[in-house]
Amino acid sequence: MVKFGAVTDAHHADKGKDLTDYMERFVLDMNWNFHPDFVIELGDFYGGASATKEDLRRIDGVFKRCKAPKNFMFLEM
Repeated sequence: MVKFGAVTDAHHADKGKDLTDYMERFVLDMNWNFHPDFVIELGDFYGGASATKEDLRRIDGVFKRCKAPKNFMFLEM
């Protein structure tokens, strides 16, 4: 059996929303309770015209604390 954790549509920094606390809770749950074989980020990690590279670095820095291997889904339309 393969166990994986998934996070999607965080939209960190969209319209000033700081979602690092939510991401931190996800990471802690994955590391302490669920222990997945991998985690995957399915898109819209951060967003909005006002989001900056620093916003991406911040939310990604939290996500990277997952102990499981990390994967990202990129879709070009």
